[in-house]
Amino acid sequence: MSEKSKEEVEEATKDFIVGRLSVIARELDIKISEVVNEKQKKFLEKNRNQAIHMAMKIQNHDTMIELEKEKSKDETK
Repeated sequence: MSEKSKEEVEEATKDFIVGRLSVIARELDIKISEVVNEKQKKFLEKNRNQAIHMAMKIQNHDTMIELEKEKSKDETK
């Protein structure tokens, strides 16, 4: 697989995962508003926060990789 197509697949996969995590977080928000039991509510909130955190981590990971690439390019000059 060429480097460009590999990057495209990785980007599409990342976008899909982030999108799914966002949907999961939204679905958990709806469930949280419907639940009366405080223990269940806390459990769902924890799961929602984990989904949001993972999505943000995935998005930030690519930014960090780009910064590292730029840094290594600058160091080789």
